[in-house]
Amino acid sequence: MKKYFVVPAVVVLMFSSQGWASGISKPVIIGAKAIGMGGAFTAVADDPTAIFHNPAGITQLKGHHFYLGMDSLLTKLDYTPPGGSTESAKKEFLPVPNFAYTTDIAGPVHLGVGVYFPHGNGGKFDSASAVVSNPLEGRIYSLEIAPTAAMEIVPGLSLGASLRVVRIQTKLKGQLLILPAGLGGGTDTLDDFNVKGWGVGASAGLLAKPADWIAIGANYRSKVKTKLDGDGELAAAGAFDAEFTQILPTLVTAGVAVTPIDILTIALGYGFEHNSEIKEFVVSSPQFPTDLTLAQNWKDSHTIHVGVEARPHDHIAIRAGYARDFNESIPDTVMNRITGDIDAHETSVGLGYIRERYSINGTWNARFGKRDVPVDGTNNVGPGNYDGFVQSITLGVGYTI
Repeated sequence: MKKYFVVPAVVVLMFSSQGWASGISKPVIIGAKAIGMGGAFTAVADDPTAIFHNPAGITQLKGHHFYLGMDSLLTKLDYTPPGGSTESAKKEFLPVPNFAYTTDIAGPVHLGVGVYFPHGNGGKFDSASAVVSNPLEGRIYSLEIAPTAAMEIVPGLSLGASLRVVRIQTKLKGQLLILPAGLGGGTDTLDDFNVKGWGVGASAGLLAKPADWIAIGANYRSKVKTKLDGDGELAAAGAFDAEFTQILPTLVTAGVAVTPIDILTIALGYGFEHNSEIKEFVVSSPQFPTDLTLAQNWKDSHTIHVGVEARPHDHIAIRAGYARDFNESIPDTVMNRITGDIDAHETSVGLGYIRERYSINGTWNARFGKRDVPVDGTNNVGPGNYDGFVQSITLGVGYTI
């Protein structure tokens, strides 16, 4: 029989957005307009959230632009173990703020800074699972601060880049553990686990406009590798110090946007998350005689995005979008009821009210899907059926000076 310690639940949780992602992140995030267009925003990138989606896009913004947004997540997560009754996570309202500012005060060089939470949600259950490897509660928070610069190199071609300073914090509670012989064997319960740390990465974007009616965009977000430090407490064995080496995988997006008539924009996008960079997880502690290592062998994820924006009036924008994941990234062997990795569908609708100096945008988004993890002896720690329906309501306010 395989023996697991903290690694199966803790380190999988550290990489999962609990928004029922495909891999490490929910593909449609950051900004009411971008979400309203289904995340097909790499080639549009015409508001301050371009700092996240494609930093080259901020060259389209003249003057000083401010953006303040709030994503409110409404979660519904159900897990049904083999032969058991459905276990439902608590329905929660999770606010996730974001902010961006851009300026052309430096002449041909456009500057900006973005503050956002690519991961900012979690899962919480009232009672223990019929599958003992499932935890009670998990949270992940990642804050990203991104100073940005961009320039139109030649007419119709802009380049941009961001420095990404990332703060990550992860918590886990109520995890039953099977201890390896080196730690005394038997079982114990992880009452609390809390690790956090800073990491640094970069992003680089390109935006080309060969004609007024078409734009082509691409964005590269580098891998972030950092150590999270913190502590944990076992019900019987007591407190321990913990260190975890975390990798946020490389993310590459590309897209095209066309404006066949003045009042209509159609955008397509593709996202590639290089999740195969995550090959194993390692937890270290001075109290452990050896590092705890678990093979992962995640798969790369692929997502398509489609979005439209119609402008029936100078002051009104109507948006709709769709996104589809083509595969799950987290293997069956490490899936549990908190992890939430599903190759899901996403749909969005949104409205915008635009004036000369300000804009107000609202969007509704839903991500939904199912996954079955088969019973496979002791290899799959969380067999059963997973059913997720996560809604987000996003409000964004922009102001230009």
